[in-house]
Amino acid sequence: MSSNVALSVEDGIALGEAALDALAEAGMTILAAYVDVTQQPNGIVEMEGSLPSDEAELVHRALAAFMDPPAKGDRRTRDQRQHDALITMSQRALAARERYRPGPRAKAS
Repeated sequence: MSSNVALSVEDGIALGEAALDALAEAGMTILAAYVDVTQQPNGIVEMEGSLPSDEAELVHRALAAFMDPPAKGDRRTRDQRQHDALITMSQRALAARERYRPGPRAKAS
């Protein structure tokens, strides 16, 4: 399937500029995405990050899926419940990875 549409020089320049703008925006999104995990001398680990909106939505949905609704008498804040959800997600992900990891496994005796 071929196109018989002729582009003027101005159209070509506009198309090139639009492509460069799109690449710049994509590059900024890629460069802006990070997660930093830093161990403090007191043993506490601090996490900080920046995610593109579609990836942030994925993280929010995953946290919500693992967050227990506040029960009567539960004094945890939303942030504390998100913390607990992150720990639960991490534990389950590692357990699933171990369970389904390809390769030889130790045999039960």
